[in-house]
Amino acid sequence: MRSMNSLAVLLSFAILFALLFGCTMPWEQPAPTQPTEQPAQNTTQVENQSSTPVVNETVANETQEPGIDWGEVAGNETQGQLPVENVTQENNVTLPQENGTNATENGTIDLKTPFSRPKDSHDIANGTFGLVQTPDAALNVYFIDVGFGNSVLVNKGTFNMLIDAGPASQGGKVASFVSAHGISGLDVVVATHDDVNSIGGIPTVLASIPTQEVWTNNVSSNSTQYNALMNAINSQERPVKYPVAKQTLFVNGLNISIMNPQKDKLRGSSESDAIIMRLEYGDFCIVLLDPTVHEIEPALLSSGVPVGKCQVVQYFNRGEGRGGMEGYSTLVEGNMNSLKDVVISVGPSQYDLPSPTTLDRFEIHGWNVYRTDTGGTITVSSDGKNYTISKEK
Repeated sequence: MRSMNSLAVLLSFAILFALLFGCTMPWEQPAPTQPTEQPAQNTTQVENQSSTPVVNETVANETQEPGIDWGEVAGNETQGQLPVENVTQENNVTLPQENGTNATENGTIDLKTPFSRPKDSHDIANGTFGLVQTPDAALNVYFIDVGFGNSVLVNKGTFNMLIDAGPASQGGKVASFVSAHGISGLDVVVATHDDVNSIGGIPTVLASIPTQEVWTNNVSSNSTQYNALMNAINSQERPVKYPVAKQTLFVNGLNISIMNPQKDKLRGSSESDAIIMRLEYGDFCIVLLDPTVHEIEPALLSSGVPVGKCQVVQYFNRGEGRGGMEGYSTLVEGNMNSLKDVVISVGPSQYDLPSPTTLDRFEIHGWNVYRTDTGGTITVSSDGKNYTISKEK
């Protein structure tokens, strides 16, 4: 009995000691330790740690006109990227091609796709092509034989522009033609208007040849060829520009002047709002009229683009013969005073083109006529002073 009382006293002292000094009793099990929760990693931030953010602001330059968006400035020399600047009429920049960058939507630099090109812009002089400048290089204009359709390759040294690519069946031929001339990338692809014989082949070209930007006339349609074009542009994520009359782009010694479409679209046939331009290098210039028709001559003349000294013209829509005074062209016959050579992009069809009346008028004026249906691809080359024309066959 006395021993039991002693044990009770000792046990009481043990409990009191534990309460005072926080000891754990043998029958108590410590609670399991919970792992500390780590904050979630921002995978986008980690992936972009080596990238340089894009500064999207107006570039300060004394030669720039106020009120114009001169595009994006990207890159940081300490990160191994050269700043991207603008090649415009007022500001030509020499930039090695391999050092271009491309801004993605989240503000990082995508090194897989070269060059920063502002998207969906009405200003064709906005941005840069990242060219190694070759302003003294010859101008070569190839009227590619694509049958009853239109396709023109413009090459000025390191600058390359493709205007249309014929029908869908000719897209592969056009892409092969471009590659065969040592061209591994296109700066601009122009889709002049919604016509199967003009833009049908462009999706094949875009899938085959890297392209920096696409120009369209900004006239939406729901045709098969137009939908295929837009799907190709979207899948390649190419910037789109919408040129309008009176705009110019001076790049690599070449002056590109837009004559159509007008700011307020004519909304006639699809040809009414086609992209029409004049190319000028030094004392030489050429007017590309093929995608459009006689009826819009007043609009073309209202653009104010001078054509009086141009020696070569690609004539209206497969050599058509419409117009007043039995096919008289106010623009060509009335204003192109230095004209000597006419190119007609045409191929076999059920239509009587080129028009016999049109050909008769050319003969009266003494102009030389070059046709893709009889001569194959037509090449016009100029050094800025003189020019030559040759045909494939």
